[in-house]
Amino acid sequence: MKNKSNLVAVMAMALMLSLSALARQQDQTPTGGTPPTFPQGTSAPTPTQKTDPKSSTPPLTSQELKIQIVKKLQTQPGLNSREIHVKVSHDAVSLRGSVPTDNERMLAEAIAKSFSSNRRIDNRLVVK
Repeated sequence: MKNKSNLVAVMAMALMLSLSALARQQDQTPTGGTPPTFPQGTSAPTPTQKTDPKSSTPPLTSQELKIQIVKKLQTQPGLNSREIHVKVSHDAVSLRGSVPTDNERMLAEAIAKSFSSNRRIDNRLVVK
C-alpha cells in the first residue's frame, strides 16, 4: 500500500514539474512565432503596397468637385443653400452668398471641407 501511495506521489510530482516546464516554455515563445532569418548582408524584402481601388482613381477635377459640393449643399436637411455660390480652384474652395443662420454657415463650410481633400476653404458666407 505504501508503494502505491509513493508511486502516486512521484507521478503527481512529475506531472507538476512537466506542467511547470510547459508553462515556462510558453511564456518564452514569441507571440508571432519564430522571427524570419535572412542571409548575411541582406535584409527583409520591402513589402509591396496593395493598390486600393479607391485611391487608384484619379483625383476629382475642380468642376467635378464643385458638382459634388453643390449636390450635398442642396440635399442637406436644415440648410437653405439657394444663396450659396461655390467656386473651386486647384487649391481652394470658395463659398460666397448668404445663409439665414450661423449654424447653416458652419454646416456649409463643413460640407465643403468634407469634399475638399487638401484644398483650403474660403468661407465668405454672410448671415442674413
